Parts: sequence; structure tokens; C-alpha cells
Amino acid sequence: MRGIVLGLSGQIASGKSTIARALTEVIRCERVSFGGYVRKVAASQGYNEDRRTLQDLGQDLIEELGAEQFCIEVLRDQAPTFVPGKNLVIEGIRHAEVVEALSFLVQPSALALVFVQVDERTRRNRLALREGEPSLEKADEHDTEQQVRRALQGCADLTLVSTRPSGELVRKVLAWMRDERALWESGGWQ
Repeated sequence: MRGIVLGLSGQIASGKSTIARALTEVIRCERVSFGGYVRKVAASQGYNEDRRTLQDLGQDLIEELGAEQFCIEVLRDQAPTFVPGKNLVIEGIRHAEVVEALSFLVQPSALALVFVQVDERTRRNRLALREGEPSLEKADEHDTEQQVRRALQGCADLTLVSTRPSGELVRKVLAWMRDERALWESGGWQ
């Protein structure tokens, strides 16, 4: 049976990290955080770790390295024992070209893109708890956030509404995975 790599995407403060941690515990696999990797690179290069700097740095890394090499670097750093064919949870996918690169890199595991959706009021409240005065408008104007909203939401294999309890969302993902595995095993899902 081949593995599945769950890639979580969604706007800032949508609940991706919370869901990724919960899924990792239940599935018992490694977890990768693109944001964690970008923060690590920022710290190693002496950059300020404010949101705009991290957004710009993430975009620069993809442009400089290319999506595939960027993904290789993140996987090496964040999931050093991951072997293609196994399960993995990846949070913070913000670029369509990253989805394409990961689809290739994790084979024979299948990559499933899970989009985490939430209303603006909830996002604003979550951001305020994390960062003080929220500025969703400023964060959302970055090119990466535009891509999340326009491209990634439309190509997701599964959409979760993260105002639901985490346990309910994990059960929904697990049920979806069971259904998809049955479809793969019958040869109907590529």
C-alpha cells in the first residue's frame, strides 16, 4: 500500500498548523513546516522575522532555488527520515509550483492538497492572539497570499472549515483518506 502526503494550504491564521499537528499525532508520521524552514533560514541569515520579511524570503528562495530544489531542502531539513512511499504531513504550502514539485518528489506516495478555510473574523482574532494588532489586509496583499487564495484553493483535493473542532476535522481527513485509498487500490485514482 502506498503512502499519502497531506499538504495543507490556506490563508494566514486559517488553522493549518493546529490541524497538521493533530494529523501527525493520529497518523504517526513526520510533519514538515514550510514556514518553520523559512524562519530557520531567516534566523541563520540574520533577517528580521516579521511576516513581510518571511513572505519575501520564502518567495526569494523559490525563485533562486526553483520549486523542486526548495522542496528538497525543506524535506531534508524538516523530515530527514522521510522516505517516498511513506505518509507525511506538510503544512504551509503557498505556491502552485510547490504542489507540482512535491507531487513528483514524494512518489510513490500520493500528494493530496488539503485547503483549510476560515472566515475573516476568526482569522483576525487568531492573528490578534499571536501577533497583537492584526493586519490581515497587509498580510493578504503579498503575492504568495494571492496565490493561496486564487490557485491553491481551486485545486485542493479536500477543503476543511477550521472553525470546526480539530478532532472532527481529523476524522474528516481520515475518512477521506480511507475512501481515496480504496479508489487507489482499485486503480481508479492516479
